[in-house]
Amino acid sequence: MRVRFFFTSLFLCALATLGAQEYDYTHCINYYNNASVAVGDTRAVALKHKGKVVLFMHSKTRPKAKILKSDPFVGLYLIESTLPKLSYDLLPLDERTLKDKNLIAITAKNPPKGHITARQSDYLQYAHFSSKLAPNSVIGNICYQIYGIGVGDNGFLEKKYIDRFLQSEAGVYGDIGVRLDHKLRVSLSDPFFANNPFLGGDELVSVNGTKLTSLSQAHWIISNLKIGSSAKVSFKRNGALQNAEVVVGRLYGGMLLRDTFLERFGIELSENLQILSMTNAQNSRFKELKVGDRIVWINKTPATLANLTTLLSESLQPQALKTYEGKIQLLVRRGEFEFFIKI
Repeated sequence: MRVRFFFTSLFLCALATLGAQEYDYTHCINYYNNASVAVGDTRAVALKHKGKVVLFMHSKTRPKAKILKSDPFVGLYLIESTLPKLSYDLLPLDERTLKDKNLIAITAKNPPKGHITARQSDYLQYAHFSSKLAPNSVIGNICYQIYGIGVGDNGFLEKKYIDRFLQSEAGVYGDIGVRLDHKLRVSLSDPFFANNPFLGGDELVSVNGTKLTSLSQAHWIISNLKIGSSAKVSFKRNGALQNAEVVVGRLYGGMLLRDTFLERFGIELSENLQILSMTNAQNSRFKELKVGDRIVWINKTPATLANLTTLLSESLQPQALKTYEGKIQLLVRRGEFEFFIKI
């Protein structure tokens, strides 16, 4: 019965896409409803993956469902639920599809028609569709095969980024201790990254012999480095080419998550820098701090949530290292008392 339902749907879906004059997407809507499951006010989509079917969804916040796999950096989840009758083949974009003006963003009702206006270039730099997309809608021109999954507004996820989530350990990204600007210059350097050789203003040139040409390419290369491996990085400092060998670490913050450089210690801060939780700091440089403490100054400069990472990054500058003997000085308020500590 299930096989018969599938082939009937397949036939009707093919009819829905025939003929330049008539586009009746009723059957594609029915297919979507039978290839997805409700999760709150959105849906998880059934995708074929390595001979199995998985229920995939995008959400900026953790969905209220039983979660099998999650990546909060980019808001991707696999949901445990009874599998629907049908599922989708997820395909890479090709030239024909990129030129197709009659694509549809299939949802549970009223799918908008449109075309692709931009490719996905980074984890959060989504591909763009000419019409507004419902979260977890599917982009296609045939009911049973799709080219991406909507994230809201005009954005959608391409296969490359969905595949990374499905095929790798969820929420694990490589890190070499820097945040880059669009000119591949170090805008922030993590002072807690072991043996960090980079300073603000350094310009990255290559990683493991691959020349860096864009920020999105650099993000992809660095984030996919194997944690614990050695990465050879060429960079320019004050115009002079230098080389460094860096042991790849794990990324703890960024993308959809807050990135203060304190996430590796499990330190969560309020808007006024009061410590709300410390789950991995007992044996770290922050062991003298307690939940409820508030960070007031960093190296004698008033600290806010907006300038926190900048102040921490600047602690690696040679003058700061000399002044504070290789440490970071914090002014901390605990109740009615204030005190300095060096971490």
